[in-house]
Amino acid sequence: MAVLSNIFYAILFLSMASGVFTIALLFLTHVLGLNPPLWASVGGMLLYCVPVLAPDVVLFSPEPQMWYRGFYVACGVWALGVGALLLRHIVRSLLAWRAVNSYPLCGDQRLEDICARSTRLVGIKRVPRLCFGTLAEPACAAGILRPAIILDRRIAGALSDGELLAVFCHELTHLKRRHLLLERAFDLVCVLNWMNPLVWLARRDFALGRETDCDRRALAAAEGVLPETAYARTMLRLLELSALPPAGTGRSIGATSFLTAKRRLRAITAKRSVVKSLLSAALPAVLLSLLLLLSMLLSRQWFYPYPAYDMGCLLYTSPSPRDCS
Repeated sequence: MAVLSNIFYAILFLSMASGVFTIALLFLTHVLGLNPPLWASVGGMLLYCVPVLAPDVVLFSPEPQMWYRGFYVACGVWALGVGALLLRHIVRSLLAWRAVNSYPLCGDQRLEDICARSTRLVGIKRVPRLCFGTLAEPACAAGILRPAIILDRRIAGALSDGELLAVFCHELTHLKRRHLLLERAFDLVCVLNWMNPLVWLARRDFALGRETDCDRRALAAAEGVLPETAYARTMLRLLELSALPPAGTGRSIGATSFLTAKRRLRAITAKRSVVKSLLSAALPAVLLSLLLLLSMLLSRQWFYPYPAYDMGCLLYTSPSPRDCS
């Protein structure tokens, strides 16, 4: 129980310090209208799991700790929540792996040729598997070790060659940028910090940042072949086809997907501003640097050797863990 309590104590510190960065990043994105790069969200994710401490403090105290009873209760509730969410993620991952492996290969020469062309444009050496599957999304990238692109057969058949090129470039960019691996890592961070609502907001903001990053990189890779207007029209076409599913399937696109698409379209069609681009990159960097400094300062108040030992040096002549000279 002592080890678990020390881990919970460290998680509380990480959750508190990282929450400040999450609030600041959300302010930049949703209030100031900036578009921070994806590394800002990844940096925020690392703050939730990697402690940045002052050089003279220790993460886990070498002395026995005497916690209040309420702290043990909170620690137990946190541990149960972590176990439940971790089990849920494992089960979902196994079911997703089983579903992807059960999907039939595409076998459509037209789709395979467009996918191979998109692979060359994006800069991936190996063409991933192309499968038909029943998904909530019309197309998605899946698999970290064995990457694949899953298509909805009905929607793929309704798209033109240019629209399919935009779809494949987008999904292949997800694979090239390792977005799936980052997504799984963020899921684990959310499991460890599940009691903090800010980490879930950061996770959702990361998902939006991942999509806008993918849009920007895909358009850059297909420059001269895939215009921005054609890319945006493809997004609208996918929304149209997803909003009108076949009768009896019960599938439809939700309001959240519409809002995400709206923000992505705004980022694609917005006029490029040098000042705004510089602020979008510089302000998160400044905030991240300040948070690292703040984390180091707060660690002196949070971790061993504790500030009370300094007070003990002044009041008593007995030895203490810090040098009292």
